Amino acid sequence: MKKAFFILVFASLSSCKSIYSKLEATNQYQTFKSKNEYVEYFNKNYNLPEENIYFPIENEYYNFLSYIGSQDVDYFYGITLNSKEKIFDSFLNENNSCSGRVLNSIRSIGENTQTVGTNFFSYKFINIENQLLDSSEKLIIFLISPQLGKSTKKEIKKFSEDKSLIPKNFKIVYIAMDTPDIYN
Repeated sequence: MKKAFFILVFASLSSCKSIYSKLEATNQYQTFKSKNEYVEYFNKNYNLPEENIYFPIENEYYNFLSYIGSQDVDYFYGITLNSKEKIFDSFLNENNSCSGRVLNSIRSIGENTQTVGTNFFSYKFINIENQLLDSSEKLIIFLISPQLGKSTKKEIKKFSEDKSLIPKNFKIVYIAMDTPDIYN
């Protein structure tokens, strides 16, 4: 009886969110000594091409985070056609953390595609080779962080490894979201 009471008290004091966080490995903060180390981590663990990982320019980092927060997005920012237009998908917008909806949105590019304006490229991004992200390209943009859960990282990895999921003339890029400690 005492053992059952202890388990009940423990279970009520334990948040489902913290249990999920531990199982899913979300919000596991990692530090990196440099951008190179950050890029190597994602290349080694998730097979993301190093040259496709971009960092917000240092003095724009916090403004960019604020912008992303205002866009109500999860790990998938969206699909940009150029510096001013982003594909609008109402089905995806209902739950943009659902990988099935992300895949559906990517697969339906060109089928009566609706667009909306985007301010994404009012910010600048550079990769490890100090190349600026080209806003004139057609881009599929994922937001990455070591704090994302296992399932989210697995989904991002799926898109990086299965090139058949990505339409021709589109490029996948990954924007590093937690980088203020590695600007050096």
